[in-house]
Amino acid sequence: METSLKENIVKCVEKDIQFSGPAGTFDNVQFLLHNVGQRALNKKYPVLKKQLDSLDTDSLFDNTNTQAAAELKLKIDTIEGIFNYKKGLAEAAKKREELRAKKDRLVALKERKEDEALENLSAEEIDKLIAETEV
Repeated sequence: METSLKENIVKCVEKDIQFSGPAGTFDNVQFLLHNVGQRALNKKYPVLKKQLDSLDTDSLFDNTNTQAAAELKLKIDTIEGIFNYKKGLAEAAKKREELRAKKDRLVALKERKEDEALENLSAEEIDKLIAETEV
């Protein structure tokens, strides 16, 4: 997990940042990290971007939107980080599965080759191997 994602998660926990969930519910960052999939995170991302774009923060006078913009930016960065983290986990799992499948194919091929080698042995060679295996 990237340091920036860890830092964003800590900030969200410290500030008790809530993310809107389905049917008017609210989720905390731990829930997003452990229970929300990439597709759902991807749906939240543009909604937050639109909210951030709609805020007017172009004033030097007591702009109350600055704090809201900072919170939205934190939410966006956190969701993006969690999405990328989950994407990396999925890619690593896919790679492990591909390697496991390749190993299984190679083991099966080796077993077939060993069986073929045994098939080509003479009766005397087979008797000798049997004698070696008796305890």
